[in-house]
Amino acid sequence: MHRALEKLPADRFRGAQDFANALANPAFRHGGEGAEAAGTGTTPWNRLSVVSTGLSFVLALALGWTLLVPNDDPEPVTRFVVPAPEGVTAYSKCCGPTVALSPDGQWIVFVGRGVGEGRDPLYRRRLGLLDAEEIP
Repeated sequence: MHRALEKLPADRFRGAQDFANALANPAFRHGGEGAEAAGTGTTPWNRLSVVSTGLSFVLALALGWTLLVPNDDPEPVTRFVVPAPEGVTAYSKCCGPTVALSPDGQWIVFVGRGVGEGRDPLYRRRLGLLDAEEIP
């Protein structure tokens, strides 16, 4: 008789007569008529918990799959030649050509050895164009 041992007095029997009637009735179940419905698992909260647990499991599997399966497609490599203007050689004093790409990726700047003037000017070329121009 779990109902007689409930913590809250409102959940217990109202009196000794109700307790005696429950003892005499072999069909008595704790919770009354709603006890059979609660035992079947068809309440809205039970369905919601089953659905949310299943959805969580499916999402966890999908996340695990995306994190654990390697991506075998390598990124494509793009290579192109940037010719210097006629009569100019791109160079560096120590380690090969000095070339810089603008932060937006639209301009390329390089040091060139000019002819005749004894200075090493900077040249820039927009990547969409074919000719480089000297930066004054």
